[in-house]
Amino acid sequence: MGTSIDKHFAAWCRLGGARLVEFTMAIQDVVVAPLLERGFRRVTRYMEDPSDVVPVRQIRLERSRGEKIDGITFNFDKYRHPSCQIHIEQRIKGDASRWLRAANVVKRPAQYICFWGAPWWLPKRLWMPSHSRKTAQRLHELVPVMLVFLEDGQLSRNLRLTATREP
Repeated sequence: MGTSIDKHFAAWCRLGGARLVEFTMAIQDVVVAPLLERGFRRVTRYMEDPSDVVPVRQIRLERSRGEKIDGITFNFDKYRHPSCQIHIEQRIKGDASRWLRAANVVKRPAQYICFWGAPWWLPKRLWMPSHSRKTAQRLHELVPVMLVFLEDGQLSRNLRLTATREP
């Protein structure tokens, strides 16, 4: 963690306490790291738009593939609870308003969005490091599903479609 975005994110996590730090570190080590190995990079601006800054509580990953940009956003709880939502999308390069496809990563097919991690009603002190590791491992198992969706639009029971459009 040497870049300024990593330092700002780490400082934001520390404000949430040890449980949030453990959760975000598990997500970064087990889920984000494999995505970085597959060509994604962490960005500070959405779709390279200088006016659209990624909030400090998010991890935004993007990769370019021809005329398309794939994006994965880990949106951590604004109240610093050890949980996050995950959004994946594909857009046309140079036109952030042109979505090709987008989905939320969910636990059950009936869900539209899902908070991965500690339930909102659970006090932080009851969320254990083993819970963070288990959640990160479950999300790691869904990385291939996310990548298949970005490559060919194939849905699974753990993806809830939010937008789709042909170019």
